[in-house]
Amino acid sequence: MRFTLGEIARITKGQLVGQDTLVSSLSIDTRTLHQGDLFIALVGERFDPHELIAAGHAKLAGALLVEHALDVPNPQIVVRRTPAALQDLAKAWRAKFKVPVVGITGSNGKTSVKELTREILSTQGDVLATQGNLNNHIGVPLTLLGLNESHRHAVIEMGANHAGEIENLTRIASPDIGVISNIGPAHLEGFGSLEGVARAKAELYRYMNPRGIAVVNADEPYLPLWREDIGTRRQVSFGIRQDADVTGEKTDSRKVRIRTPTGEIHTTLQVPGQHGLYNALAAAAVCTGLEIGLEDIRTGIESAKPVPGRLVRLEGIHGACVLDDTYNANPASLSVALDVQAQEPGAHWLVLGDMGELGGESIALHKKAGIMARKSGIARLLAVGKLAAHAVETFGQDGEHFLEHREIIEVLRNELDDQVCVLVKGSRAMHLEKVIEGIRARAPADLGGSHKEHAA
Repeated sequence: MRFTLGEIARITKGQLVGQDTLVSSLSIDTRTLHQGDLFIALVGERFDPHELIAAGHAKLAGALLVEHALDVPNPQIVVRRTPAALQDLAKAWRAKFKVPVVGITGSNGKTSVKELTREILSTQGDVLATQGNLNNHIGVPLTLLGLNESHRHAVIEMGANHAGEIENLTRIASPDIGVISNIGPAHLEGFGSLEGVARAKAELYRYMNPRGIAVVNADEPYLPLWREDIGTRRQVSFGIRQDADVTGEKTDSRKVRIRTPTGEIHTTLQVPGQHGLYNALAAAAVCTGLEIGLEDIRTGIESAKPVPGRLVRLEGIHGACVLDDTYNANPASLSVALDVQAQEPGAHWLVLGDMGELGGESIALHKKAGIMARKSGIARLLAVGKLAAHAVETFGQDGEHFLEHREIIEVLRNELDDQVCVLVKGSRAMHLEKVIEGIRARAPADLGGSHKEHAA
């Protein structure tokens, strides 16, 4: 990023108070503020950084972007809302570059598709990509403001929990190529229904570059719903069951054959199962649209590292297999995780926490989760959280409900062995990473605190 304060004031429709100067870096956290940064005071529900600025915690800042003028010596740009101003800045900065931008959304798999795409494109040069879970109205602008002349491509992950959010992020990022990984029952509380999810995700196609490329899942039932959003844009399709430009099949648990219009490759996936194959096909389709060669696609897929907390296979105590899928949870991603676990030898156990943001369907979907687990061959279910108790109810015999993480850890530490593969899965707010830390090989003596109920 490189703007004068006058430019920032014009872009954000703000008022400059103080001397104009040039800023080339920014911060939204006083704890990581560096000399000369533009400090953006992002007001949250429970936190107002204006108070920290007034208390002298932003002295290093070269300038401030604030919602009301403060009695401090730093130059200031006063705007109506700092989050909107951040988004305006990112949109203006992105517009300065001709770098191809890839936009990725979907109910499940978008982070894995992002990482696979980033790895493939890195064979061509520097890639700007979303870090961690910075995929919302703050994270996307912060990522885009990191664009510079060295980048050959940008890969932007877009998350949402309500309609209109993908539209906003797409208008900011202006992707040249967009892909929806899949549609599933995630964030139903905000979207209302599966069709609501599908329509909201399709905002990516509707508002991306009108001369761009829409990468579509040919197996997705909602594809006909998206035709109007896609319009006349060029399409590249991927899939397993339907005819598609990019398709593939498993030749072993992790080995796959991928076919594209220019030929085929044999490669190895980091995450086994059909979901891992779909993620690889989506990334390959994006890169096919960008005219990346087959060998580079193969190299990128094989170089991709597992994403922490997303179906990562770990060594547990007493030689047990542990599948860490604690990053988040919804019914569709649970089904995927159970499919991956089914390919592991031995007895299959499931540690399940609440799946959040499912709205009025929460209880029914947790009951279905218990049935799904039983049908998938789960021998033992250990659940924590009020909603997960409903899964125990339908799972039946060998299902147990616990009030605290510590109780589950104690059971697992006493009873796991090298004949068991345990899947640990729940929404982020359930903090099931505590269970992972408690049952990993050479687990720490401190097993973590107790579970606290939360708002999904």
